Amino acid sequence: MQIAPATGEQLTIIQHFLRESHLPLAGLERDLWRAWLAWKDGTPIACAGLERYGERALLRSVAVAPPWRRQGIGSLLVQAVVREAQSLAIREIYLLTEGAESFFERLGFRPIARDDVPEALHASAEWRGACPQTATVMVLRGG
Repeated sequence: MQIAPATGEQLTIIQHFLRESHLPLAGLERDLWRAWLAWKDGTPIACAGLERYGERALLRSVAVAPPWRRQGIGSLLVQAVVREAQSLAIREIYLLTEGAESFFERLGFRPIARDDVPEALHASAEWRGACPQTATVMVLRGG
């Protein structure tokens, strides 16, 4: 498996993965700072993206193609994204999830109260309504 930054021309691949995984598309083109694709034998199999807000970021759009799920690909992809983000001086990575809390906890993310999310991240389309108010907010601190 290879992980590489996505290009603008590959946005349709990411959109396909998000639709397939029932994840929000709102703000994808406007807010996405960087995106990555995981590839196997020349075929895209997973994606992840970050929205940057100074020294903080919102991890979003983590999706794995159905035939490749439960094989550790999502974990490897998120770990690669976190490493790159931390190398670029991002100190905190936040996310919103419905149902993937245990997956992200295994990667070091911890649940927090919505009120503890910095104001800058409230500009994200995901925060403003693409993800429901019932979504769990999580953070990874470090770097």
